[in-house]
Amino acid sequence: MEPTNFFTQLAQLDINGQIVLTIAKGTENNLIVSTLIRPLSPADANKSPIIPYNLTATAEELNNCYFDRVTTPLTKAGEIIDNMDEYMKSLENLTTKSHREKAKTGKPQGGTDKRVQKYEEAMKKADDLEKQGKYSDAWSALPKASEYPEHADLIKNRQSYFEQQIWPDLFGNNNTDSTSEADNEDDNSETENV
Repeated sequence: MEPTNFFTQLAQLDINGQIVLTIAKGTENNLIVSTLIRPLSPADANKSPIIPYNLTATAEELNNCYFDRVTTPLTKAGEIIDNMDEYMKSLENLTTKSHREKAKTGKPQGGTDKRVQKYEEAMKKADDLEKQGKYSDAWSALPKASEYPEHADLIKNRQSYFEQQIWPDLFGNNNTDSTSEADNEDDNSETENV
């Protein structure tokens, strides 16, 4: 058996995440190779709506074209995961900064106090609902960006994030159990025939 450079090529992709490969025997001497990128952190893996990338072909065809076919999709998926990590860190930093500012200045005076309190309560309620996995309710609990223009970007980003959790895929991929993603790949992923 001659040596292959499969793992060398895989390492050259430089993906910041877990690469999960599932190989199954298909019909007519075909193999089905399912490739999934997940974040390194198990907590972030549950937030990742990325579906597996499937290729169906003979072993010889896969030898010749696997890396040509998967390089671009896997690189893009890795970039999405990197961006999600940065996004979550920025939210944490903003929350910490907001709490520090509030502690320094104390409570604002007058009508501003009620307005800020209403905003903070809505954001806290959305956070609590998110922790419970109730993304639709969390989206509804967010304050309106038009009422808080100084926080409009944050509110819109949170709405977008919740929308991705509620409607991760137009093709019926509602799988939130990260442990069964590979098991359900036939139902929840697109297949490309080579």
